[in-house]
Amino acid sequence: MKHLTLRLVLFTFIFFLIGQTVYAAETTATIIGTIYDDKNAPIPGVSVTAVNVATNFTRVATSESGGFYRVALLPPGTYTVTVEIAGFAKEVRKGIELTIGKEIIQDFHLRLSTGGEIVEVTGVTPLIDATK
Repeated sequence: MKHLTLRLVLFTFIFFLIGQTVYAAETTATIIGTIYDDKNAPIPGVSVTAVNVATNFTRVATSESGGFYRVALLPPGTYTVTVEIAGFAKEVRKGIELTIGKEIIQDFHLRLSTGGEIVEVTGVTPLIDATK
């Protein structure tokens, strides 16, 4: 009887943990990508800041040795993403739409800085297809 109770408690605990993980994955989104220099070499150590424009909710990540970054557990909404590191022009990307359960890829190509330079990109999809 004691072993059955222990198994039941263990099963309940594991079920609770799995349920919490699945719940978090289904209510948030993720931004991933790689950060390169102007010669397509990955840049490690870049600060990546994602800010929800409606709520000011902010998450910060840092790119790894291969330039890859991941900003996870973001509530759905419209985001502004800023990437910056000394020696390169800061890049700001606005209008990134995140929906529940999605993983959005945002790669960046940073230019060498000549001092106080900011590159701003708006992520709005055009309403007209320019190819037709």
